[in-house]
Amino acid sequence: YCDERPLLLGNVGMGARLCTYYQKLNSNDQTAASLRHGRH
Repeated sequence: YCDERPLLLGNVGMGARLCTYYQKLNSNDQTAASLRHGRH
């Protein structure tokens, strides 16, 4: 499979950083806190 603009392109010896964006559903929503630490 080949994509014109791949979401993630990894090569040998290169690191990758993924960013997650999340919009809170309400003021008490704590889901974003767990996403920052990679636990969700």
